Amino acid sequence: MQEMHLKEYVSTRQGPQWDGQQGCLTIPKGHFLNLASKLLARNQRIVIGREYDPLEACTASCQEAELPICHCSCRARYHGGGRWMAGWAILEERDTRIGRQSWDWIVVTLSDSP
Repeated sequence: MQEMHLKEYVSTRQGPQWDGQQGCLTIPKGHFLNLASKLLARNQRIVIGREYDPLEACTASCQEAELPICHCSCRARYHGGGRWMAGWAILEERDTRIGRQSWDWIVVTLSDSP
């Protein structure tokens, strides 16, 4: 049922897919910001999980990027100058390991400031 609800927001044939190994729904990277924005418009807060590499240095190519696709150690905080998170406030954050992968989980809400 939840998967069908998300398909309303992700306009692609691939749509959201359940990743049994990770235990979460995944979406194509190009739809991430659109889906997160639409979900935040309907929900007080959402949880976002992003894979990252704690050993990958955050470089100028990350900090000057346009799209929110980042796997480096900054956990996308500095990605594109952090502009991709404009209007969001992080309420909680937790890092986990799933197998050999490092994940950053954040609970976000809309912030009062633009």
